[in-house]
Amino acid sequence: MTAPIQVGSVEVVPLVDATVDYPWKLAELFPDAPTEAWGEFRRHFPEVFAAPDVWRSRYTCYLIRSAQRTILIDTGMGPETTALSGVFNSCGRLPDELAAADVQPAQIDTVLLTHLHPDHVGWNLNTDDSSQRLTFPNARYLVPRADWEAFHRPEIQAHMPFPYVAETITPLETLGALELLEGELRVSDEVTAIPTPGHTPGHTSVVIASQGEQAVLLIDAVLHPAQVAEPEWNAMFDMDAEGARRSLLEKIEAAATLAAASHFPAPGFGRIVREDDRLSWQPI
Repeated sequence: MTAPIQVGSVEVVPLVDATVDYPWKLAELFPDAPTEAWGEFRRHFPEVFAAPDVWRSRYTCYLIRSAQRTILIDTGMGPETTALSGVFNSCGRLPDELAAADVQPAQIDTVLLTHLHPDHVGWNLNTDDSSQRLTFPNARYLVPRADWEAFHRPEIQAHMPFPYVAETITPLETLGALELLEGELRVSDEVTAIPTPGHTPGHTSVVIASQGEQAVLLIDAVLHPAQVAEPEWNAMFDMDAEGARRSLLEKIEAAATLAAASHFPAPGFGRIVREDDRLSWQPI
């Protein structure tokens, strides 16, 4: 378990479900990035390169604990039965990460799915006995309406490398746990979900504010540390190439807000700073 971060009276625990090396080369993953430009980032962030043209990525979920609430942000790639686990010949370890944080699944009162890509929804359900049950039985599952509608469209599903929506997302409705969110939503006194579309139509980031302190979980608004310096480098997974990544990063830099991104290397938290009129990622 990665060391938690304290934001006022709120504890934020990064839960690393998996670390994977992508089978697609950087030129395919980030088609807008010139090949020669990667050298700078290999020097600054060697831990996100398994090889010169191979991206090594963490799949991080977040546990948010306050006096009244226990909130889980995203559910990772999931067990070995998920299609994504088959792609990497590996499975997630979220249950072990939660146990290390001394949290049982039944203690989670809210699961916020920031978007519906397969590496963020894998542990939604428990299918050990071939029946569909909620992994977090006492939680309401918050899902951005824009993503719920988009990912249930046949043409969107046809673009995915494997089927997973019917197995990990749709049952949330039939099991009575689904709550669709639109726009900004105050999840608790300290936690607010804010729309940051671009990566997906309903992509959502999370702001935590307590006792005058603040942090933002960017989730997949930024996938790779290089995108902080080069916000126009879209990824093959970005559904809207015109997403407002630069304006979001500039706003966070101007406010000097602590930030985290789901696929960044340990410790995952850091700050967006300006050096020579260019943004950069500075891990804490």
